[in-house]
Amino acid sequence: MQPLEAVPRAPQPESRTPPLSACSLPPTALTVAQAVDLALCRNPATRSAWAFARAQAASLGEAESAWLPQVNVSAADNHTQGSSTGLIASASQQEGRNAVAIFVVGTALMRSAGCVMNDFADRNFDRHVERTRERPLAAGRVSAREALILAGILALLAFLLVLQLNRLTVKLSFVALALAVIYPFLKRVFWLPQAWLGVAFGFGIPMAFAAHQNTVVPLAWVLLLANIFWAIAYDTEYAMVDRDDDLKIGIRTSAITFGRFDVTAIMALYMAYLVIWACVGFGQGLGPGLAAGLLAAAGQR
Repeated sequence: MQPLEAVPRAPQPESRTPPLSACSLPPTALTVAQAVDLALCRNPATRSAWAFARAQAASLGEAESAWLPQVNVSAADNHTQGSSTGLIASASQQEGRNAVAIFVVGTALMRSAGCVMNDFADRNFDRHVERTRERPLAAGRVSAREALILAGILALLAFLLVLQLNRLTVKLSFVALALAVIYPFLKRVFWLPQAWLGVAFGFGIPMAFAAHQNTVVPLAWVLLLANIFWAIAYDTEYAMVDRDDDLKIGIRTSAITFGRFDVTAIMALYMAYLVIWACVGFGQGLGPGLAAGLLAAAGQR
């Protein structure tokens, strides 16, 4: 919507200064505003980090703990050992609170590093795609060297956090790093890169089990599978917007792979995600709260 014209005045130099926000401040070097723009502003995990942390703190009941993937996934498994609470519910103890904080902050840092690496890998493609051409690297506001430095700093901070956890979790963190680094380059060779994205962004699930129980039980991999279905579904929706541009530049995505069956595939993937959560949750004795959450999630589709 264009602003209403004011009363005619003497000609003024046109100002192209964008609104002053953390995501749009015009930088002169790799400033704090640029780092936020590049790493955080398009990262859903980071934009909602505070709300997410509050949700974790409030999630002390069995039903609530089943609604939140990744950080609190060990809650269901812990229930089988006779406890009514899991990783999140243990927040009343200092060790539990520390684990929650490490996973919340670590997830935000690694998601941000992943966004930077994705933009670095796609910098020569993004400028040809309508939806992504104004990203900092594609638009030339940040150099490739600055982006790599920022990604390295974010990953290092996340690693310093994970060092506070047990040895198994530290080992798994190297797998998580490899998954995040490899994903952006798969679009050149793999017909379903969104599946890898689901593994990369969901690897906090087995890591949470490892941190909480010092082992990764089969339930962790079942929940990771659900996360993969979820990631393919939501990222296919993005890819549908970019499909015409991606076909021109030779990028492979799930939207191209699914073709005219894209909407059907998305609905089936969301359904698989919800069915897995329902089987896991009800199998662990979670009741009305879980049912309400699943119905609310299904209603959004």
